[in-house]
Amino acid sequence: MKQRILTRLLTLGFLVIAILAIGQNKGDIEVREDGNFYGWNGKQWCQLSNCGSVGQVGQVGQISDVIIETYGIGGRGRPKNASDYYFLQSEGADLAKIKVATKNTGGSISIERHGNYVYFFLTGTNRYLKFTNNNNQVKWIEGKDSNAKWKEIPPIQPKAGNNWRSYVLSTDESLYLRHLYYVMYANPIQENMTFYGDATWRVSGGMLVPPSDTKNSKAYGKKEMQTYARINQPTNDFFCGHHPDGKLGIIDKSNPSSGKILKLEIRYKKSLNAAVLIDEETGNYITTDSNGNISLSANETNGAYWIVRSARQRGLDNKWFSLESKMKPGHFLRHTGHILYAHMPGTVMAEYFDGDASWKLIDRL
Repeated sequence: MKQRILTRLLTLGFLVIAILAIGQNKGDIEVREDGNFYGWNGKQWCQLSNCGSVGQVGQVGQISDVIIETYGIGGRGRPKNASDYYFLQSEGADLAKIKVATKNTGGSISIERHGNYVYFFLTGTNRYLKFTNNNNQVKWIEGKDSNAKWKEIPPIQPKAGNNWRSYVLSTDESLYLRHLYYVMYANPIQENMTFYGDATWRVSGGMLVPPSDTKNSKAYGKKEMQTYARINQPTNDFFCGHHPDGKLGIIDKSNPSSGKILKLEIRYKKSLNAAVLIDEETGNYITTDSNGNISLSANETNGAYWIVRSARQRGLDNKWFSLESKMKPGHFLRHTGHILYAHMPGTVMAEYFDGDASWKLIDRL
């Protein structure tokens, strides 16, 4: 009797596993809000290009509102000042260039993926980033064909991290997508660091600078995030960062031993009308858990979404803002005891809470 029951339970278990597996076929693609594409390799979901073999992918993944950032400019590599970061954009009828961020950065380019091959196109149009025979220049041209198909490969810039890529023309893999004097080309590789940086790119979701009608557009960009107050006193010295023990909090810029100030990319997610705060060094997200504890997470979860609000501290100009958790409505990103939390007003006196929960972005130090 016991043997028959055990057999039935095992049979039922296998049926459940089989049902759960339905719809997850090797080669399936899932497009996520982090701007990356994930494939099912038969065992687990993993980011394409980090997956090993995802198999022959027949499905198409597409995502809009991406920013495509170059690693290097003029052979200098990663610039220190956020205003010097350059992104692939369009200019005029068909010119493809790299330019500094504008209110349209991230709102105008979409990507279509077929396995490890991608097409870049201007959102809402039939204009694709295509190789031309005009001095190997790459332009935004009508129609999707083999000259618009690019193979994604690991970054040729050796200092670039895992979230950077390079692209070669599908019909001639000796030609690398790169910029030269701000204009886009597909050229044979040159063995120097200038070329490596010019031909290395990072694609990610969300606008670097949101539309002008978005609440407090000055709350977005690539900068450092300063708190308004510490112990109920205005300060210019304390910034969002992580302490030597790894906890996120506020760091005294005048005391390097107090921790490391984060270089943040604050992106606007149009589909959510919310922001994500990305640590540029690791690519991880400032995230709250259900208890209001703040950490850096490699995954873009509901806890990583923040709604930009007017600064809770009264009397400040529009450079200041507060961040309300989308997952925990009414809970704001603030610091206490130099540690970051997502708390509700009323946990401390308002004059303490509001200053601790008010922030602004400044150019990198």
